[in-house]
Formats: sequence, structure tokens, C-alpha cells
Amino acid sequence: MATMVENVIAAGSETNPPMLEKGMYDSWKTRIMLHIRGKENGEMLRDLVEHGPYKFKSEIIVKDTDGVTDIYHEERLEDLKGDDKLRYDSDIKAINILLLRLPVDIYTLINHYQTT
Repeated sequence: MATMVENVIAAGSETNPPMLEKGMYDSWKTRIMLHIRGKENGEMLRDLVEHGPYKFKSEIIVKDTDGVTDIYHEERLEDLKGDDKLRYDSDIKAINILLLRLPVDIYTLINHYQTT
């Protein structure tokens, strides 16, 4: 008969992503990617891991044939709609999944970087 602790560990193994252990990166990478793909919007979450986070559009200057200049300013979070908003929100979710499953010593090494 399983103890309460064993039952909690078994239940959490399906809902929690795997914890990274030193020296086990390759197997963790495979397991974390499977975990991410099984989440809602899993393909968007996977896309963050493989291609990086959503990039806001910067200022673009466009001149038409009549010499009229249009300037598009940098995109802001509150400007996002539809698929762009979903992609940004999915990126945040994927980053949280990854960071929460890093040991403290590894997290402190990468905490101050924008991309790791």
C-alpha cells in the first residue's frame, strides 16, 4: 500500500514538468519538451524554446510613390491582439515552466540574462 507522500509524488509526476538534474540535460530536454507539447497551445510553447520569444516590431518608415511618409512606431504589449497576444502569453507560460524546474544554483547563474 502506497503512503500519502508516494501518492502525491505519483500524482505530481503527470502535472509537474521534470526537474533538471546536473549531468542529465539531454534526457531532461526530451522530457521537458514532451511536457510542454502536452500543454494547451503546446506548439506555441515549443516554438519559444526553439526560436526564442516574441519580438515586438520596431519603428518602420515607409515612403510611398507620392512621397508620403508613414511611420509605424514600436509595438507595445497593450497593442497586441489575436495571434500575437496569444503567442506573447504562451511565451510567458513556457518561460515559467522552464524556470520553475531549474535547481536554485543553476537559476542563479542565468537569472540576469535576457536569453539563455
